[in-house]
Amino acid sequence: MTTFETEFKFGDTVTIDGTAPIVGHVVGFCFYPHGYQVQVSWWNSGALVEQWIGSFRLKLVEERR
Repeated sequence: MTTFETEFKFGDTVTIDGTAPIVGHVVGFCFYPHGYQVQVSWWNSGALVEQWIGSFRLKLVEERR
């Protein structure tokens, strides 16, 4: 049996890239031999956008309490 691990979990809030970041939510994972991609969802001008993004481009947003 193979186990896949990621630093993210479903529903996490993440930013995409560092400059003028897009903030979205993790909605899926796809694992490859060389790494994995994360499906991220966010709103853009009233339209819902969902894209597969390389994990190296994402940063977890610290939740405020």
